[in-house]
Formats: sequence, structure tokens, C-alpha cells
Amino acid sequence: MSGPTATQPPAALPLTPDEQRVLSAFRSMDSNRRIATLAVTEAWAQASLSQKRPTLSLIQGGSV
Repeated sequence: MSGPTATQPPAALPLTPDEQRVLSAFRSMDSNRRIATLAVTEAWAQASLSQKRPTLSLIQGGSV
């Protein structure tokens, strides 16, 4: 099976009611607020990723 193309978008994932509310709120923002929200979200994601240890370090001396 081939992936999505320019004429065929990827299939939409089902959203929870909470995710739908967040998406609706985001879509109702003006463009300046959207840009600011995306910048804050991206900074938070980068900070949280940098604080996580690699998965392999969680497995120490033992079987899983």
C-alpha cells in the first residue's frame, strides 16, 4: 500500500472530545495568537524532550 500523495491526504485520526475542544479553540484564534501558541508549545516540547533520559538507560541489569 502506498502512502498519501498530494491529491490524497492522509487519513484523519479520531480525536477525543478534549482534543476536539483544543483544536476548535486553536482554529478560532487569530494568526498572531496561533503563532505565539505554536512557539510556546514547541518550546515546551523541546524542553520536555531534553529532560527525558534515553529509553535504554531505563533498562539496567535484568530481563524485561
